[in-house]
Amino acid sequence: MLPAILPPVPRAAPAGRKCPLVRVTGATVRIINPASTRRRWSSTPTPPPCLGSDLATCVFCHQPSYPLGGLGHLFGPYQVRGEETWLHLDCVLWVPVVTMVSGKLLGLEEGVEQCRNLLCGECERVGASMGCTHHGCQSVVHVGCGKDGGWGVEEDTLDARCPWHRRQAQ
Repeated sequence: MLPAILPPVPRAAPAGRKCPLVRVTGATVRIINPASTRRRWSSTPTPPPCLGSDLATCVFCHQPSYPLGGLGHLFGPYQVRGEETWLHLDCVLWVPVVTMVSGKLLGLEEGVEQCRNLLCGECERVGASMGCTHHGCQSVVHVGCGKDGGWGVEEDTLDARCPWHRRQAQ
């Protein structure tokens, strides 16, 4: 008697990467979104945006891409809670719940949710991602507002001080 031939058992697809991956090579920064097949590069300048067009803006600071200075290029789109999300690398790195481990950006969904209701102390718009690191201080601002508003910002150590605590530290 011949053994019964069973149909092949379907196998689940490998899980793969579930969080954005950040790769820095020299002056090039690349963020890879595993939910998207498109890749975004920040090494080549792009022309300035046309006024009046429907442009993508950063989920944190609500500003468009600034390739020639300022906060730099926007990266995305990422799917966060079913919405298309774009971000500046400078803005997302100041969010406390977002961490980079072995080049992977972890906690993006939690970071967007956390900053969604934080009111900037300078421009009074929501989405502030940089907070004063002095113990007990609750001041928060957008990264661009903080740099323009007299905050002490140490990008190497990710230390930010509001104007009040900056003066106290001097």
